[in-house]
Amino acid sequence: MNAKQSLKAASKHIAELEDFNLRCTNDIKGLYRCIESVIAGEKTWCELCEEQAECQRDCKGTGCTEWWMKMDLPAPEQDQEGSEADDSKGILQASPTC
Repeated sequence: MNAKQSLKAASKHIAELEDFNLRCTNDIKGLYRCIESVIAGEKTWCELCEEQAECQRDCKGTGCTEWWMKMDLPAPEQDQEGSEADDSKGILQASPTC
């Protein structure tokens, strides 16, 4: 493999990794939105499950081991300027540093 082929393969691999990272980030943000809405009492785990329509379990909103996050969750809330909320000030940012 020459340098040109190696560079092409590396750039393809980088693009695949960037896509994977984006999908994982979106999944994590979706899971956090699910957790926040359940804690706030807005929804139950069953309402946030992709399989809710076909589900035959009697878990009464507590969820189950077969839970699967819905893919059509609403978009994250936006702040006053219309941009997405700043996630950079999470728990670690609020923690005091020595």
